[in-house]
Amino acid sequence: MAVTVYMFAQPQRGASVAAGLSLAGTLVATGLTIRTAVRAQQEAVTGESRPPSTAVKFWAVAGLAASLLVPSSVWVWNRWFSDLDVTYGNAVDVREGVWTVVVPDIDSASGWKGGELVFTPVLQPVSDLSDCVVPSILRVEPRLDGRAGTEVPARHDEQSSINIPDRTDHVELGLQLDAPAEQICIVKVSFKDSQLRR
Repeated sequence: MAVTVYMFAQPQRGASVAAGLSLAGTLVATGLTIRTAVRAQQEAVTGESRPPSTAVKFWAVAGLAASLLVPSSVWVWNRWFSDLDVTYGNAVDVREGVWTVVVPDIDSASGWKGGELVFTPVLQPVSDLSDCVVPSILRVEPRLDGRAGTEVPARHDEQSSINIPDRTDHVELGLQLDAPAEQICIVKVSFKDSQLRR
């Protein structure tokens, strides 16, 4: 029941749990089917029915243990160790001299809990006359539980990362643009390929 609730609450992670359950169930069911067919054939040849041997009992217990252990291991891995997807909502306008704040949303009921936030910013000019995207630097200031961290310089379509300490509850990113001199540049910023690597 708890695993079912988890899969509905966390659709992307739930897919991995479902795959683990399917694999375990398939292996156990296949093994038991083969063993039952072999046993039935032996009984048909000999004409006698024997109680299950020690080996049969052993493999039945091993199969049951695997059917419980595999999905449990998948759940533990997804809950505490696997990378988590991060989303940012709609693109935001970013310009020079003004901080724009975005709040990344993590795909986990347990929150951030530490790791490396990896992201690739995508900058698009608001004006068709602007050509400042490529030479511009996006200043990214992590704000962890209300405390400003060290700025990270990022560029269009290049991967950047920010360390998220353990026991962090709330993450915001302040964005500001450093554009080439004598240009008024406003860009829309979105993010792709963003994950919390743990």
